[in-house]
Amino acid sequence: MLLQPLIASRAPRMGLVGLSPPENGYGAKEIWVLGVSVVGDIWVLGVSAVGGGGWGTRSGFWVLKVGVDGLIVTVCCREVAGWTMKYKNYFTAGALLWPLAALSGMLFCMAQANIHYYDFVLKETNFTRLCGAKSMLTVNGSFPGPVICIHKGDTVYVNVQNQGNYGVTIHWHGVKQPRNPESDGPEFITQCPISLGSNFTYKIIFLNEEGTLWWHAHSDWTRASVHGAIVILPANGTAYPFPNPDGEQVIVFGSWYKGDVMSLTDNASKTGGATLLSDAFTINGQPGDYKPCSKETTYLMVVDYGKTYLLRNVNAAMNRDFFFAISEHNLTVVGWDGAYVKPFTTGYIMIAPRQTMDILVTANQSPSTQYYMLISPYYDGALYDFDQSIATAIWQYNGNYTFPSTPSYPANLPHYALQ
Repeated sequence: MLLQPLIASRAPRMGLVGLSPPENGYGAKEIWVLGVSVVGDIWVLGVSAVGGGGWGTRSGFWVLKVGVDGLIVTVCCREVAGWTMKYKNYFTAGALLWPLAALSGMLFCMAQANIHYYDFVLKETNFTRLCGAKSMLTVNGSFPGPVICIHKGDTVYVNVQNQGNYGVTIHWHGVKQPRNPESDGPEFITQCPISLGSNFTYKIIFLNEEGTLWWHAHSDWTRASVHGAIVILPANGTAYPFPNPDGEQVIVFGSWYKGDVMSLTDNASKTGGATLLSDAFTINGQPGDYKPCSKETTYLMVVDYGKTYLLRNVNAAMNRDFFFAISEHNLTVVGWDGAYVKPFTTGYIMIAPRQTMDILVTANQSPSTQYYMLISPYYDGALYDFDQSIATAIWQYNGNYTFPSTPSYPANLPHYALQ
């Protein structure tokens, strides 16, 4: 249970805690909160208790701590101590927070928040792409890495164990992290690298973000293979600002290098060479059927005719803008970078490096054809060369169909650089 930001108030009879003990006699009928200060998971509340059975009214303060399950655990108190200790397990964080929000006008947006725990293991993992094998740094052995899925208002703890060959930090891209800079992740800015054989636990506070963001390594170019999506669903009890999609899918665009990225960047630094050229781009880890030895592993998204899908696109490629399209299908953009936007419909999008974009796609074309989902790089200058290859995935309708030998290719998609 997240209890930030710091809140302090002295408003008289600020809010009535809407919960009484489950028995008659000398229990309190009402508990009024006169003031509250919250730091981390410690609360200091000024309270006034209106008793039953001739108990009268008493005032004092409680110092409370919230357990992982959201129940209040008393640390110490004064004057109303006996009552608090006796009935502490009947109070939850939400029960204390809602009257304060309603009656004082202050925002307690984390009242129904949840806590999530993830384990990230940084390690070298073997992969085969482009007809060759290589080892590269990953999280939990996957490329792209695991998806963090939570609701707006939740808090996530990620324990990162470094079993790799380099010191690394992890950054939570686009997360504002109010009063929590020690978990932001930029190497040598908010922390030293997580050294080999050690671990570090991050606390990520999703206070205002909603939609799609992403996480990535923040040490040299290790983010080329150490990255993954963050899916932030609407807060509990709320909904999307558009009709609920029938399905959702994370789509991560990446860069693939045949060589070791760290060795390549070290050599470029020593020689003053240009930015490294990737050997391929990827969609959900696969280059697609325009690249050698890649046809059988091309990413395939199977859809049902008439249904609408929310695609959560993440551009995790190294410094490359992309055009993205699904042949013969319209894309309705509904959000980017962890926030919603006024929806608009287009035939293709351009997504910048490190940007996320949420789009709705309705499966309303002929189900007997496969359709390319395609990214094509964009560059508006001529100072240096860049990888001009495309990456493909396939949008396929569910059913027993005989498809043409070649999927439908997007028409009118901008090509490479625009001069």
